[in-house]
Amino acid sequence: MMTDEQVYGAVVEWWRKRGIPPSVRDVASMLGVSTSTAHRHLRSLADAGAVHMPKGTHRCIEPVGRFAVIGGRIHELGPVS
Repeated sequence: MMTDEQVYGAVVEWWRKRGIPPSVRDVASMLGVSTSTAHRHLRSLADAGAVHMPKGTHRCIEPVGRFAVIGGRIHELGPVS
């Protein structure tokens, strides 16, 4: 079963490797799921504030802030003290 954490990891990996935002179709292809499944998880991540997905754009899925997947869960990273 696909998790939000796996989808977030795919978005970050795409950015890191290519330097451009992925599309929903790119994320779906990376993970071997349908575009509707990828979109559902991306919308959940957007609602949680982990990614930004402007409406009406095709390739603008951006990680927001500083998040990391640690132990299979998404964590927001704060400033280092």
